[in-house]
Amino acid sequence: MTLEFQIAEIPERLARGLLTKLPALRFGASVVVGWWQRSETEHALHRLSDRDLADIGIARRDIREFAWTGTVAASERRNRSPAAAMDALACGESMPRADGWKPSLIPFATAHELMRCPRSRGQRDSAVGLETSVTREADRMHDDRLFDEKIAATYDDDKGISAPEVIEPAVDLLAELAGGGRALEFAIGTGRIALPLARKGVQVEGIELSRPMVSRLRAKEGGAEISVAIGDMVTTDVARRFSLVYLVFNTINNLTSQDAQLACFRNAAAHLEPGGHFLIEVGVPPLQRLPVGETILAFDHGETHWGVDEYDVVNQNFSSHHIWLRDGSYERFSVPFRYAWPAEFDLMARLAGLRLKERWGGWKKELFTQVSDKHVSVWQKVEG
Repeated sequence: MTLEFQIAEIPERLARGLLTKLPALRFGASVVVGWWQRSETEHALHRLSDRDLADIGIARRDIREFAWTGTVAASERRNRSPAAAMDALACGESMPRADGWKPSLIPFATAHELMRCPRSRGQRDSAVGLETSVTREADRMHDDRLFDEKIAATYDDDKGISAPEVIEPAVDLLAELAGGGRALEFAIGTGRIALPLARKGVQVEGIELSRPMVSRLRAKEGGAEISVAIGDMVTTDVARRFSLVYLVFNTINNLTSQDAQLACFRNAAAHLEPGGHFLIEVGVPPLQRLPVGETILAFDHGETHWGVDEYDVVNQNFSSHHIWLRDGSYERFSVPFRYAWPAEFDLMARLAGLRLKERWGGWKKELFTQVSDKHVSVWQKVEG
């Protein structure tokens, strides 16, 4: 049975997921809209005969509610069930796109199911949870296993972090805080911030664990002139002192234990001259948008990329799950994080010998308020 996309039976576990997600989907409609074309789904289902509807378990009177709370799962190919197709993608396999299957018809509940690999069900993800060893934490934080060549190759393609209107205010503020001194970037990556900062006359060095990311930096104009220590931002010591140490774009969250985040603050303080500044840019945990008892928030919903964050509010952990459509196949990528509130970062700073100097809602020194979705915070090393 084929219309504009292949209709397949709904896996039992997906059906259960839809039922449990209805309140959250209605509450968060403005967040998840765009994951599928609801009206198109409704029209397609109405064109089916009563018998065809019965075959997939939908009564005609329920079409509108079903279309606006989920949609029919699509099989990756005729000889594989939709449940098997989703399981394959959840376990990291490429998923060939079925002819005529529109990616916008994937429902939020299905996307949630794609995050669960059945081969590891009942087991805790080894990349999530608190680690007692700061060294082990650092090893998996931002390394070649997470930020490999494939990720590094497309990292700068994200206009949301690489557009001039995003980069320039950040570079202007960092240059101001450096005050003519040297700057050290933790997790320097591809040089997205470091290179334009160096072009403003600031002597920049970096620490980075992902060699593929550093290779991208080296390939850029001026990249070979920036000194980069290969290592983690928790334990690596470059044996020099700086007027500014900075860590941008939520990277403090890549450290998934409180101990590791505190160690990062202490390492920053150890690299600062007296009176020097440590700056981080990080999002404010969006738990105000999370309905009671729910764990999932969508953060992107396009034709070629979907992203959801999955929260563990007990342990202050979350995972960002991405699904991309690339060259006709679907790819999955997940990264574990730990979120913290501004007040917790302030306490870490105090324990590291730093004191809060400024907190803004953005790089242009916007006022930080109760509705700010991120903060740019600056702590100063206590002299003496």
